[in-house]
Amino acid sequence: MYLNFGEIGTNIKNLMEDFQRKKPKEQQKLESITDMKAFVENYPQFKKMSGTVSKHVTVVGELSRLVSERHLMEVSEVEQELSCQNDHSNALQNVKRLLQNQRLSELDATRLVMLYALHYERHSSNALQSLLADLRNRGVSEKYRRVRCFLVFPFKSPRNLV
Repeated sequence: MYLNFGEIGTNIKNLMEDFQRKKPKEQQKLESITDMKAFVENYPQFKKMSGTVSKHVTVVGELSRLVSERHLMEVSEVEQELSCQNDHSNALQNVKRLLQNQRLSELDATRLVMLYALHYERHSSNALQSLLADLRNRGVSEKYRRVRCFLVFPFKSPRNLV
């Protein structure tokens, strides 16, 4: 539950390999009473393992679809850079690039601008107003823009900023 996406993928791969190793043994020919008895005894375990593998592959498939659809790898990378590095020019360029992607969700776009604002609010070349205009131009709802304003400028009226 608390693993990152890469670790989950590795665990699913190991689970699939384990399932494939056990699968041929279960599907061997039933030529004797002993073979039939062994098959019947092991079938519930095989069925349970099959359900577990299927469930996990489905969940990881959906997670993968969402990560791809929302460009979360790119968003996450820029969030990391905003949090851990001090290259203003590169950070601004990356945030602007992502804001131009119309498939980026309103929440992800707003969160990027919030992180930029928090990290570079006192930077001499702060481009927050430009990023706010980008949010407005891409149609980010006022609800999200106001949340950002209260966090970044808690003592100013959000009406003056959005």
